Amino acid sequence: MAKINIRRYLLPSIITNIYYMLRFKCYISLKSEIQLSRNIMIGEKTRISSFVVMKVNEGKLRIGNNCTINSFCFIFAGEKGVDIGNDVLIGSNSSIHALNYDYKSREKHIVDQGTISKGITIEDDVWIGANTLIVDGVTISKGAVVGGGSVVTKNIPPYSLAVGVPAKVIKERV
Repeated sequence: MAKINIRRYLLPSIITNIYYMLRFKCYISLKSEIQLSRNIMIGEKTRISSFVVMKVNEGKLRIGNNCTINSFCFIFAGEKGVDIGNDVLIGSNSSIHALNYDYKSREKHIVDQGTISKGITIEDDVWIGANTLIVDGVTISKGAVVGGGSVVTKNIPPYSLAVGVPAKVIKERV
């Protein structure tokens, strides 16, 4: 049974990561799990640490050049996708979810109502602190900083610092 698990889970992940590293000239830890898909694009000099999980549905996941995605991050691109600009830092344990379940009808179980996706955009030169959750439909504008442990439910303007649950702008970068 152990051979089946190794063959099924470890080898494909390692091969997928090596494929992405060679194709996009980036660094990906062999301990990360990135879905093999034509809808994933990773910029040059981007670094993806260990135990990062990246999955796509029907949308695209685009990560720009010179980004850092630290350990234990989870990125899921739903139908509308996730677009991460250049020079973006994402702290460990952060989650980016570009998909929600539809739950409006009381007549159907939530799991049977399908999903909704608006997409997520993170522009250039953004720093996202550790343990941050970014929900579907959000844009984090150029030069913004999101403090660790924040839950981003609304757009963050350019060059601002946002913190809290939900994240609120507390000041502008000088």
